Amino acid sequence: MLLARQLVIIGALTVAVASCSSSTSPTAGSLVVTVTAPSGVTPAVTVTGPNGYHMTIASTVRLIGLASGSYTITAANATSTDPIVVTLYSATVSGTPASVSAGGNSRTGGSARPV
Repeated sequence: MLLARQLVIIGALTVAVASCSSSTSPTAGSLVVTVTAPSGVTPAVTVTGPNGYHMTIASTVRLIGLASGSYTITAANATSTDPIVVTLYSATVSGTPASVSAGGNSRTGGSARPV
């Protein structure tokens, strides 16, 4: 009889938030969320904001046409896809909430690495 075993390794997934502004649109703003994760890891980052805004992303994205206001970024824990050695990445977010203003661009960023 053959028994399958998995080794779990704990790591970290980090998403950080920073802001900058630019006058590209008089009525809407944008938010760039930068997510960096190791190969084989699919992060789940959620952005929520005014008027019930909700978006889940797994990679770097520029969200455009956003209403002015405060946007909260959260990240769920993630695991690698290796069938033998599973690495658990603990999610950490810093610099949230991000403030988006009409005609402004806000930026967020992050990375994932083992602890």
